[in-house]
Amino acid sequence: MAENDNSTAPVEEQEEKTTFKGFIMGLLAFTIVMLIGVILVNTALVNLGLMDPKHGIVNQVMAILPFGDKEDSEEDSAQFIETEANTALYKNNGNFGVFIGIDGVEAARTNGYSLAVIDAQAFTPEQIATMKSYGTTVVSYLNVGSLEQSRSYYEEMSSYSLGVRENWPDEVWMDCSNPDWQNYVTGTLAQQLVDKGVDGFFIDNTDVYTAYPTDEMYQGLLNIINNLQGFNLPIIINGGDPFVSRGLSTGELTYLIEAVCQEGVYTTYDRFKGYSFQSSATTDYYKQYLESCAQQNLLVYVIEYAPDPDTAISIENYCNAHNFQYYISDSIELN
Repeated sequence: MAENDNSTAPVEEQEEKTTFKGFIMGLLAFTIVMLIGVILVNTALVNLGLMDPKHGIVNQVMAILPFGDKEDSEEDSAQFIETEANTALYKNNGNFGVFIGIDGVEAARTNGYSLAVIDAQAFTPEQIATMKSYGTTVVSYLNVGSLEQSRSYYEEMSSYSLGVRENWPDEVWMDCSNPDWQNYVTGTLAQQLVDKGVDGFFIDNTDVYTAYPTDEMYQGLLNIINNLQGFNLPIIINGGDPFVSRGLSTGELTYLIEAVCQEGVYTTYDRFKGYSFQSSATTDYYKQYLESCAQQNLLVYVIEYAPDPDTAISIENYCNAHNFQYYISDSIELN
């Protein structure tokens, strides 16, 4: 009997090995199925706009794996500031309006818009608080690259100007490479807007880099935007595609802004000739620019002026297809 027991031992050992191997294979299959499920859920949430791609499950898992890009993950968490306003921008799915031509008396014009751009210098803190109480994210216009004669600080700061802006005789380009102007924009103008309770900045006229394409001007604009980040509020850059493109290509701007906005992808306005259509080449250029920004996880906003109904439909279809927000105004004054 003892000999018979010994003869069956290898068989029993083989059966135990087979059982253990089956268990391991089953566990591995289960893990793979669960991982695929997590990836599919993550992708669906991102596509529905319910999750920021930067903070998706896949990216978080990759960051902790031995072969994950930990350096990039650390840079993301250090430079992307998650605030209430940032979340509102990333989850905004409609009703984007631009009202920089109105003042606080007309604040009710923004009712019903989830994101409204205003010139908060013309509003009181109480008026902005009322707008926000209706669920509107309030982003303020901030002109960093030029200066209008209508501004109360024109006489004080126009000494830092470079010359009259073409086609805008009541406006001058500003020397953004000058530290005094940089400090005034961020330390005075931006601080006043923050004290009024705005949720973010809508930066205009970085096109000064197009008019004066020097390394000094580029670095000066970067300094301003870098300093604005100190307020922990989201930043949208309006126009300035040469500046934005350079900043994104070098990576210097990538984590400093949340969104870009472009006026006149399809239409344009000349204060002497009125409204007209952009050339097909210009429209194609702006589309390529905006789509490249979107590929770098930036939100995209489009402003158009008084197009005909057919063009309005083209704008709507294009923006919806690319998940861009758009606002069509019947006035260049945006009022």
